[in-house]
Amino acid sequence: MKRQKQLWKTMKERSNRRQNPGKPLLIASLIVGLLALPLGTAQATTITVDGNCTLPNAIIAANTNTISGGCPAGEGNETDTIVLNEESP
Repeated sequence: MKRQKQLWKTMKERSNRRQNPGKPLLIASLIVGLLALPLGTAQATTITVDGNCTLPNAIIAANTNTISGGCPAGEGNETDTIVLNEESP
């Protein structure tokens, strides 16, 4: 009788393990998912002063983070760079 109880207990433990095989898989999936998330590295904008973008508009675009004249918008809290071309007006 004792052997039967022990056998029954072993079978029950194995059954419980089979009923929840996904828990380690779920944890591993969550870790992989979190590692795959972007780190959110923002990059500053380089605004080039040329025939389409004047220096005053480049300054406004960098300060307001909006498109101004022919200049692209600046970027959030990052330090934007304004580049003057030799042919700049």
